[in-house]
Amino acid sequence: MNDADGPDPVASPMTAAIREFLVTLLGPRAEQCGPIGGGWARVWREQNLLAIKDHYDRIVRDRTLDPAKRVPLAWSVGLPLIEKASYQDNAFLQEKWAHLIASLVHADNRSEHGFSLDMTYVELLHQFSQLDCEILAYLAKDGIESIDPDVISHAYPNTSVHLSLEKLVILGCATRVSKSDGGTDAVSWRQDIMVTLIGLKLYIAAFGVTPNWFAEEMA
Repeated sequence: MNDADGPDPVASPMTAAIREFLVTLLGPRAEQCGPIGGGWARVWREQNLLAIKDHYDRIVRDRTLDPAKRVPLAWSVGLPLIEKASYQDNAFLQEKWAHLIASLVHADNRSEHGFSLDMTYVELLHQFSQLDCEILAYLAKDGIESIDPDVISHAYPNTSVHLSLEKLVILGCATRVSKSDGGTDAVSWRQDIMVTLIGLKLYIAAFGVTPNWFAEEMA
């Protein structure tokens, strides 16, 4: 059926139902969506990528990275990165994506013996909230020391710190460590938490910062 034939009596109720469902999921702004959100969602994702590009350009200038030394990502990494990054409209997390992109395309030695963590970083950052990033940074700055989760909770009051810590453990970015206060009974033991090597590497790539203690270890 072409446009001259008039609206499809079956498609119209279906489109209206889908639009109503989009409003349920996304709120009133979903009224701006075209059919199944196609055009509107594309523009929204393009705006997100432009914001990430602005962060990236600033990072390149601030870190005085040489554009001539950029090495394009493999499509198997680059395309999923673009796809996942384009769904991020949080400015804090957009900056983390920009740092990750800068870290990947300007890496001096992206892989060692054919092994690369590029795709791992993409998948992990895609699952991170702003709180997850902040807590990862908190752990990374004292990476050689395990931390009592209650101490972190005090640093981030009124947040879901313990859920975020559990998430970081599940994702392999943090690990639990049994610590004792010197007593001999079970009550004297607690479960501290510390960053893993994967979590530390992600922090360095997505924040563009290397903790002093790690830089000293590598010196």
